[in-house]
Amino acid sequence: MRRIIIAIAEHYKSNKTAKITQFVQGEYNRVIIHENTPISLHEVNESDILLALNETLLKLELDLSELLDFVSVVPAIDRNTKQLTAVVELKSAYFRHLINSSTKTKVHEDFILYTTDMYQLCGNDNHINYRELPKKPNSEVIAACINFNIDKSKGSCGLSLKELEAIKRLYIDIKYGGFNVFNDDEWLDIYKASTYRRALEDDALQCPEKILGKSVTAKYKVAVEMHNVFFRKQERADSLIKNDFGRVIGRKTNLFSPAELIQQKNLPRYGAFKIAASRGQSATSSLDNNEVTLDPFDFGNFNHEILVNNKRSEIEPVQTISPAEHEHMESSEELIVSDFLC
Repeated sequence: MRRIIIAIAEHYKSNKTAKITQFVQGEYNRVIIHENTPISLHEVNESDILLALNETLLKLELDLSELLDFVSVVPAIDRNTKQLTAVVELKSAYFRHLINSSTKTKVHEDFILYTTDMYQLCGNDNHINYRELPKKPNSEVIAACINFNIDKSKGSCGLSLKELEAIKRLYIDIKYGGFNVFNDDEWLDIYKASTYRRALEDDALQCPEKILGKSVTAKYKVAVEMHNVFFRKQERADSLIKNDFGRVIGRKTNLFSPAELIQQKNLPRYGAFKIAASRGQSATSSLDNNEVTLDPFDFGNFNHEILVNNKRSEIEPVQTISPAEHEHMESSEELIVSDFLC
């Protein structure tokens, strides 16, 4: 631990060793119980911790306050070497800071929606309206959301429960090699950070470089690549074939059977949808020619509540896929999130 503190102080040429020591001790005090065994950064080689920190400091060019506020260092199992290692995780505050550093964009709020809250989705070119109500013992997370402003315009982005569950499973099973390294509050922050990456990666900001500027967008791309590269490395571990000395001698491949290929080819395709950009607009599905209001975030597991003539009303989720596609999806054993962009 002392070596880590000295290295950070020398990197910043700073005499604020008390704050640096508090940061490092906080990360070392994180204890994970895995298979009835307590594990922390004390069991990780200091060289691995220094390597992870140095890469983050150099690539993201963080100042000392940004390091202390935005970075977590957590233990993980390297699925290639079967040894403990250290992974740097960026908090949601980093991505919020990144968006707010642009002159054109400001984060209005980021929040977690629970089953006990009231909310209304108004389209990704408007804010999500919500009212936080007192939590109950059975209150559960249903979404992570961001409301932001672009000049005088509004925007929003959100991840639904199914996506959040998939993200958590991928973090634990693949990225951290089976470790559940975060407590409940930290998982909520992971969900927010994932939503920020989605807002910047997808079309919520339409053209991030034009809106945020080249320098901010460049930092974002570096942060996302750092986030993804270790996951991809961990993901490839299952496909490696090694000899007794640990040398890679081959890779496993999974081929589709002819029956699966034919079944995939014969699946009905999506119809032509015109998705409403904002509140109250409707879109027509070529599958049934009925007018429907599509949820721009595809929160299919939400129970939407709106006020109609001052009375509460529920909107049933809209089926945007055919029954055959739905049956095919339900039969899949795993939910695959491509490239782990969240």
